Amino acid sequence: MSGAADSSLFIAVPAAFGRGAAPRQRLTLPASPGIAGDRSSLEYLRQTDRTGQLMSSLPAPVSGARACAITVGATGIVAQTVLLREILAQFAGNELYIGLIIGIWIAAEAFGAMLAGRCAAVRRSPVAAFLNLTLLFSLTFPLCIFLTRSCKTIAALPADQAATLLQVITVTAALLFPPALLHGAQFVAATALFALLTADPQAAAGRTYAFDTLGTIAGGLLVSFVLLPLYTAFQSAALLLFVGAAASLWLWQATPAADRRGTSGVNSICLPFALLLFTPLVLVPLLLAYGGRLEMISQSLRWQGKELVASSNSPYQNIAVLRNQEQQTIYTDGRPLYTFPDADIEGAELFVHLPLLAHPAPQRVLLLGGGAGGVLAEILKYGTIRRVDYLELDPAILESVRRFADPASLQALADPRVRIHYRDGREFVRNCASRYDIILIGTPLPENLQENRYFSVEFFRQLALLLADKGLVATLAPGSTAYYGPEMRSMTESLLATCRAAFSHALVIPGDQNLFLAANGLNLEALSADELAGRLAARRIQPRLISREHLRWLFDPSQLAWFHANIAGGGVVNSDLEPYLLARQIFQTTATFNPALKPLLERLGRLSAVSLLPWVVLLAAVVTAVCRYRPEVALPYLITTTGCVAMILELALMLLFQLVHGAMIQTIGLLIALFMAGLWCGSMLTAARRPAPQDLRWLAGGEAGFVLLCGTLALLISVSGFTTSLSATAAYALILPLLLLCGFLTGLQFPPAVRLCGGESTCGVNTNGVNTGGASSRAAARIYACD
Repeated sequence: MSGAADSSLFIAVPAAFGRGAAPRQRLTLPASPGIAGDRSSLEYLRQTDRTGQLMSSLPAPVSGARACAITVGATGIVAQTVLLREILAQFAGNELYIGLIIGIWIAAEAFGAMLAGRCAAVRRSPVAAFLNLTLLFSLTFPLCIFLTRSCKTIAALPADQAATLLQVITVTAALLFPPALLHGAQFVAATALFALLTADPQAAAGRTYAFDTLGTIAGGLLVSFVLLPLYTAFQSAALLLFVGAAASLWLWQATPAADRRGTSGVNSICLPFALLLFTPLVLVPLLLAYGGRLEMISQSLRWQGKELVASSNSPYQNIAVLRNQEQQTIYTDGRPLYTFPDADIEGAELFVHLPLLAHPAPQRVLLLGGGAGGVLAEILKYGTIRRVDYLELDPAILESVRRFADPASLQALADPRVRIHYRDGREFVRNCASRYDIILIGTPLPENLQENRYFSVEFFRQLALLLADKGLVATLAPGSTAYYGPEMRSMTESLLATCRAAFSHALVIPGDQNLFLAANGLNLEALSADELAGRLAARRIQPRLISREHLRWLFDPSQLAWFHANIAGGGVVNSDLEPYLLARQIFQTTATFNPALKPLLERLGRLSAVSLLPWVVLLAAVVTAVCRYRPEVALPYLITTTGCVAMILELALMLLFQLVHGAMIQTIGLLIALFMAGLWCGSMLTAARRPAPQDLRWLAGGEAGFVLLCGTLALLISVSGFTTSLSATAAYALILPLLLLCGFLTGLQFPPAVRLCGGESTCGVNTNGVNTGGASSRAAARIYACD
């Protein structure tokens, strides 16, 4: 627009979000001799209603801004969740890695928001900025999937070797930084769009935040129930490309030509071509049609030349099958699970025959995982067995076994005495009314919180209630016949102490693999090699490894004496809320591959909440003093601490959900969506402009709510048996509302903080005199980064 003189109009600008219309405000519009041909939103209002009464609410530009904000939220949560799953599969990650991944993503988003807030081009040309950022984000996402799967090859790390914590942090930061940075910048560009198209800059940040949250909720539900279970990662990337292109085209078409500042010249040709033609018509069909082939190519790069027979993603994990000549191995998230046809016969026979021989007449067996690798076949050799309840959480594992296993394993799975249950072991045991002679824990020592649930004292006590007369529980753990390092010693002592805390009798049969036996009605300490050998002969069992001579070697007095001399007892009891075994396992892995970090990890391991409390109080006192003399620091500090507390509470509630339900990984998109639903409700409540004193009251109320939420969570955790007494339904009814409340308190504070940071009367003005909310977008960027 151009013109020498300005004319003033009083118009009623409708609220882009919320109730009714916003108060009338004075907008200064430049006169233009060529107004009849100009379709800018504000000139259109002047043409259609010279009396100042609103005749058109301009739905198209405002709806375009809303669609863009929703798109930012939806595409962000989909990309974050898919990449999180890919990184976990690449590095066999656990819940600690989830916290790191989310933390790195949020930090990169904050950096992107700060950069965009300082960028004059975003404030001056929000339409062009949003189109460019959306295109870059949509193209970066599939590239990051490909790089994630080939990162070990690029970093010269063996495909089947565990990575150290430092390596995981470095690789994750490099992979997530580009898309997360662009996503943070998108939010600021969307805020500037709202300020431009709604003529209400002060409410723009809150409304953008609300619609962004709405998109995150929709994206979380979509990725949890549709994309992860049914589609590959590259097909999910194709959907994001399409959604980004559709939203950008909607914005391009809905925005008046005069508001597309910065998109003239080359951009006016390249952007529509890239979004309208190249993305939907070329990239999306390619990714959808060849998604399966891209999946196999990228997964083959991950395995560095090994023959990949099959690869699929279940709701729980990535399952890959590799062939080495005639041998096929099934991997779950990069860890070997089963090998066919040459299974781990030694481990299977030790795990099965000694517990079953220790029982006078075993009839009913409960097998918690790990049955398809020869264990079931060994159990069924006993003629007294009437029923085996075999629990496997992921049905896709047994589907792969049925495709690639040897005939003996397939026959065992088809035996009528075997009942297969696709359920979480903790849930099954909690609701089980049967009694068992033998309970075998086939899960390896914990590498994540879900597996730790099967080695906690709470779970062992539940298993004790399921044992029949003279019943026993057995599990395998790494051992040695030559040397026990500090970490292996501490883990062995901890597992033994946990068994003794739940059972009256506990016995360890040492070897390269230690067999732990625990019982209440059976004197395990009185077992002897000759007694077990006699039962082996009487039952006419002919294992490959277990024999009278081998049993005598296992029960050799000198070997038992050497073991007890190294394992003195007095270990730390492993529990749900204090997962000592998991912590030592992580420590051992990190110290093995990166010894330089061992002293630091040891110091961190000795820290406690009590020792950290004085430092926290000192930091709070220093910041309070700084805020007293520099009031402008107080608001960013408040929002930073709020974001930190909200993040910690969100992760704590997710981990509690994992402890009770055992299925956090596949429902993480849903859990984040629930948190964001609370965020949306909170931001909705405070989105409309209010006086500064009322905004301060909202902030104070949010802080008080966090204090109460922290107290409630601490009270729940302190309740004895909290993780074992709750059913899955009770967990949903208790933990999920707290997650919703946590999001509500977080969202409650964002709009008031932006208004207080930007100033109620501050408005950005562009060179043409049209209000674009530059100060509002800068304030939104600053608060968003702090949050």
